[in-house]
Amino acid sequence: MNMLNRLRIARICNQRFYLLQQMRKQGLNVDCFKILFHVIILSKFLYALSACGGYISEDNIGRVNKPLRKAKRCSFIDTLLTFPELMQQSDEQLFSRVVCSNHCLYHLLEKDNSVFQMSLRLRGHSFN
Repeated sequence: MNMLNRLRIARICNQRFYLLQQMRKQGLNVDCFKILFHVIILSKFLYALSACGGYISEDNIGRVNKPLRKAKRCSFIDTLLTFPELMQQSDEQLFSRVVCSNHCLYHLLEKDNSVFQMSLRLRGHSFN
């Protein structure tokens, strides 16, 4: 992620936090804050997270975690979210969709054809 892109996302998140705080002053319901946070702020982080999340540096992970901590502090979310948790959820969601035979990425998965003599722990799927 280049420097201009990071600054743009940080600026957009700050503007949207300000919008949420102004809506709070107008008396918006607490449950609506949680929905709006997910829609207008968290969606910026979740977009293409499975595709490019592994390339984000530790420095940038800290920049992602900062607005998430601020959202918890401002009570826009109930539990503190972190970047690794978001990555894990995103990867699990993508994999659960890909294992369906009608998904466009299904053909990329290799079937596990190996036969082991040992009794191994079940993996939950039959792919390598």
